[in-house]
Amino acid sequence: MDQQSPLDIQASFPLRGETTLRVWGKRVLLSSGERKGQWAKFVMEIEHCSRPLEFANLLWKSDKPWEAKVVEGGEPVRIRPPHFHPLLPDDDEDELLVDDVPADGRLVRLAVLKYGSRFAGFDTLKFHHERPQVPAIASEPGADIGVPVDALTQNEAQHGQDAQGNLGLSEFLSDDGRVDRDLTLFLSMLVALKARTRARGWEIETRPGRESTRSGEDWVTYFPGPIGSRRAWHLIGAPGTEQRRRQLVCVEIKVSAEGPYFYLLEMELKPTEQPGQCTLLAYTPDFQWMDEATFLALLQLTVSRKRWPNPGNKWKKEADFLRAQALFTKIYVKGLRHPDSSVEDSFKPGPWSGSMLGQIDGVFPDFSEEVADLVSVVQ
Repeated sequence: MDQQSPLDIQASFPLRGETTLRVWGKRVLLSSGERKGQWAKFVMEIEHCSRPLEFANLLWKSDKPWEAKVVEGGEPVRIRPPHFHPLLPDDDEDELLVDDVPADGRLVRLAVLKYGSRFAGFDTLKFHHERPQVPAIASEPGADIGVPVDALTQNEAQHGQDAQGNLGLSEFLSDDGRVDRDLTLFLSMLVALKARTRARGWEIETRPGRESTRSGEDWVTYFPGPIGSRRAWHLIGAPGTEQRRRQLVCVEIKVSAEGPYFYLLEMELKPTEQPGQCTLLAYTPDFQWMDEATFLALLQLTVSRKRWPNPGNKWKKEADFLRAQALFTKIYVKGLRHPDSSVEDSFKPGPWSGSMLGQIDGVFPDFSEEVADLVSVVQ
C-alpha cells in the first residue's frame, strides 16, 4: 500500500508532572523508508521512578465501631473484640503448603513482598486506620487467642469451619531495596577483587535474577519461593509480620572478553543464623555462560535444601533428587571459605579479596595463565 495508516501511541502514568524513570524494554522500529527510521521503546517494567508523592499519609476511616455487648443489669457497652494471631510452625517442622482452601477470616493476611515496579515516593507513605472512639472495660480486655496454622492460601477470607487455621497470603510489589547483613561486606570485597584482577584482564560484574534490586552499580537478587510450598527459610522477617525474600549476590566473572566464565554466589543470613554458609563457586563443564534456567534451578534447590546444594546431598523428596541430578550435569560447585571471624580485620575488603582470589587460584591453578587449557585442568 502506498498509504499507511497513522500510528497513535497513547501512554498513561499513575503520577502527574515530570519524573526520571529507569525502565526495562525493547526498541521497536515503527517505520523506515527514505528518511530516518522512526523508533519507539516498548517498556515492559519500570525499575525506578524518582517522582515524590504529593502526600505522606493515607487515612482509612471506618464508621463501624467495635462490637457491642450487653452487660447484665445495664446498658449495652462497646468492648474490643478478641485478637487472633497465627501460630506458625518452626523452621525445622514440616512445611506449610499453599492450598486451594478459603482463608481464615479471623487472621490478618500474611504479606510477602515481591519486587517489581519501584516508585521511591511510596517509601515514606504511612497508612492509618481510624474507627469511632469507644469506652474500654478495664476488667474485660480483648482476648489474645492463638490460632494454629495448618495451611497457607491465596484465596479470600471466610468465617466457616473449613477456613479455620488457613492463613491468607498476599503478595505485594515493594520498593524495599535494602541490602542487609554480610552482603554489603561482600560487595565491598568485590571492589578490591576487581582491583586485584584488573591486570589479569578479568571482567567482574554482578548478575540480576528474575527479581532483583540495585545496590549502587551492583545487582542484588531475591531467592524464589519453593515449588508448591512456602517455607520460612527463604523469607526474612518475624513470622506473622511483613516479610521479604532472602537476598543473594551472583557475581559473573569472565577471564577474557570472550570467556571462559565462572560464578561466585553469596547469600544473606538472618540475624539469628550462624555464619556457616560459604561463598559458592559455580561453573559449567566447558566454562560457558550459565543460562537462566540453570541459575533458577540452583536457587530453587538452595531454598529446598536451606543452604547451598552439592552433588553429595541426600534429598527427602524424589522431585528434588531428580532436579538435583539434572542440575549437577550442567554445573560444578565448590564452597569457598569465609575469612576467620576470630582474626582481627580479616573481613576487610583487602584481606577478604586476597583470601578469595587465593582459593579461586587453588581450584583453577592455570586460570590466569593458560585460558585454552582450562577444560583439561578441571576434567
